[in-house]
Amino acid sequence: MRTISWPSNHFFSLITPQFERDIILYLGVEPQLKWKTFTSSYLDVCKRFNVSEVLLLGAFLANIPHSMDVPISGFSSNAETLDRLLEIDVQSSRYEGPTGMVGVLQDTFRRANIPVSSLWAAAPHYLAATPNIKVTAALLTYLNTFLSFNLDLSDIQADAQRFEEQITMLVERDPEASAYVRKLEEQVGAILDDDGEHEDDEDDVLFNPDRPVSTGPLPSADSLIRSVEELLRKERENNEHESDFEEEDE
Repeated sequence: MRTISWPSNHFFSLITPQFERDIILYLGVEPQLKWKTFTSSYLDVCKRFNVSEVLLLGAFLANIPHSMDVPISGFSSNAETLDRLLEIDVQSSRYEGPTGMVGVLQDTFRRANIPVSSLWAAAPHYLAATPNIKVTAALLTYLNTFLSFNLDLSDIQADAQRFEEQITMLVERDPEASAYVRKLEEQVGAILDDDGEHEDDEDDVLFNPDRPVSTGPLPSADSLIRSVEELLRKERENNEHESDFEEEDE
């Protein structure tokens, strides 16, 4: 019998003398409808548990290559917290325009006088349908530093390195994909080497979560996306097959 699997949202708590504060972690699915109802329910939970500060995490697609360090941008409604973000090399963004759920939540907490900050990681747009552990590792690394958790993240950081090496290997198999990634590297490298002369362009390319992704003058990435996703799908299938084979041998 077929059943319906509804998206679920959960709050988890952690109370430990290891940290200076108690932690409430939210894991869930961003709603497509009834944003006001969602933010109101979210705010009710925060008020019930006397939340003193909110930190939102997210990622967005950008015209960047997988080979570069993950750019992290951030925002805070509190000037002192914003300074702390800048101290750990989190880039601020001057973006103004259409927003998503994170922007709505930020505005909700600001109106409720609850300090709110956010950390955003830029992810290569040609890996949109692929879980990107390199982006996850980067967000956790900055979060670990920002909140002084002193967690050992060596395992996920090693996984991120292997992920990058795997993607590089897959891209190198496809001449068109290799050429496209090299052009992205050259484009981003030229912007970063301009010493602030094109600071607005740098923000547009790297630090605007709500900015639509466009390949600009570069060739379409559609074929690259399909190629990388197909290669990764085959890799997963091969790994699953090898795992099943090993279990049968045992």
